[in-house]
Amino acid sequence: MKLFFTFFGTLLFLTSGAQWNSLTSGTSSDLSSACFFDNDTGLVGGTTVIRKTTNGGSTWATTYSNSNTSIEKITKTLTDTFYACGQDLASTQSLMGSSKNRMLKTI
Repeated sequence: MKLFFTFFGTLLFLTSGAQWNSLTSGTSSDLSSACFFDNDTGLVGGTTVIRKTTNGGSTWATTYSNSNTSIEKITKTLTDTFYACGQDLASTQSLMGSSKNRMLKTI
């Protein structure tokens, strides 16, 4: 089981009883969520960006970028579909307003 944490654009992970390794995400955006399909393939998301790795975090590619979106959570279904939830930063509606919330799905 892996636990993921982010700190100033750097992804850290811990495997049961192992040491922490620091990975560079390749973005200056604050990261708030990580979800991995297996040891190599995963997504991280945060302010304005979702990035993907296919080699355990050695390199990352931007799969979504929007200066008005803040990604707060990424999750994976049993059918390997990823969902990302966040907020539209440009919206002036209240936190409970439906247009303030944003949900994305992999295709």
